Amino acid sequence: MSSVMTSKQQRQDILRSRLFGYAILYRVREVSDGQYESVAATVGEEARALADELQLHVGQSSAAGVASSEKITSTEQQEIALSVPFGRCGISGRPLEHVRLFHAEQAWLDTLGPEGAASRAITEGETVLVEPGAFVRFRARPRPGRRVLVAFQTEDRSPLAGHATALVHAGQSVAAEAEARIEQTTSVFDLLANDSEAARSRINTVFSEMTDAVSDNIEISAAQESARTSGSYEAGGAPSLFEDAEKLLTPETIDRIRSADPDLFRFPGMFGAVTPLFSLLKSC
Repeated sequence: MSSVMTSKQQRQDILRSRLFGYAILYRVREVSDGQYESVAATVGEEARALADELQLHVGQSSAAGVASSEKITSTEQQEIALSVPFGRCGISGRPLEHVRLFHAEQAWLDTLGPEGAASRAITEGETVLVEPGAFVRFRARPRPGRRVLVAFQTEDRSPLAGHATALVHAGQSVAAEAEARIEQTTSVFDLLANDSEAARSRINTVFSEMTDAVSDNIEISAAQESARTSGSYEAGGAPSLFEDAEKLLTPETIDRIRSADPDLFRFPGMFGAVTPLFSLLKSC
């Protein structure tokens, strides 16, 4: 019994050190090969959609029941789920991010680094490792009548101190509105993916500037020390940690997400509509 309790406590300590939660990706339409336009969405719509996917994920609703109650339009059938291209600089090579996608028929990870662009297919439920030093973008085709659900865990909380960014051109700020944000960052990603020299220059500049800005940040040092002490860096993307995070999705929590509770919901985010859950764990 004591060893079980110790193991459970260790996992909880690890989660306390992490950024973790769930999200649904942005909705876009593919208007031509590799070209997308965003689908307008309100905060309330995205909060309800995220809550629906979380209910299905934890078995609180039926996929057949939800899909059969809504007419799937031809426009929805053409939709692609897309994340903002994002990345973080590596402070001693940390943190790594562990990502899983659900409710997708097909999914891909696009990577843009100093060495160029690459894409690979990912499978539902696979743990995808996101490393510092490159920009990544998640793309997926949702199941009919569904939205693509993301489960994520970042090994420490340093991104909260500015240790992560969306990809934009030099001198630009990230658009505040969802549609403008996804169109802005996607266009930059696609442009640089086809120009390796420009990509190398821009990416090296972004990460160099970010490192300079956060290298002496006290919050980041504290976050990394907490992660080391808890064993978060060594634990990786253990399935048990995703299972523990899932247990926090009680009906009450999902209701709060559905109502766009500001403590548990934000839109737009890096993935789309995001519910960070680490605030549900006491910090000490």
